[in-house]
Amino acid sequence: MSRIRLFVVAGAGICLLLTGCGSNVGDSADTEVVGRWVSDEPGDPHLVLDAEGKVKGSDGCNGINTTYTVEGNVVTLASRISTLRACVGVDTWLSGASTLRISGDEAAVFNRDGEEIGTLVRINS
Repeated sequence: MSRIRLFVVAGAGICLLLTGCGSNVGDSADTEVVGRWVSDEPGDPHLVLDAEGKVKGSDGCNGINTTYTVEGNVVTLASRISTLRACVGVDTWLSGASTLRISGDEAAVFNRDGEEIGTLVRINS
């Protein structure tokens, strides 16, 4: 076997060893996040996460439309542009969401600074 081919084969073997041979063995599987996540606060703040990585919803006043990624039990929302309407009596805390930490059918919601800003509950799994 040539030195170059040996180097490539050895490199591929090391890569497979470091990634667990391409399996999820030893890794925690991604948490199921698809569904409608709601809060019982005024204005019906909610997020709907679909299987294609898209998020739609409302902070109770303004629309939310973005994408997400999942790593373990953490959902990271991509940056988004939304309307900035003022709604009397509605706390628009969900517009500050950056990540969600999923535990079963409950999601703790965190802002960009890592502060917990609220909780959502999944109403359909």
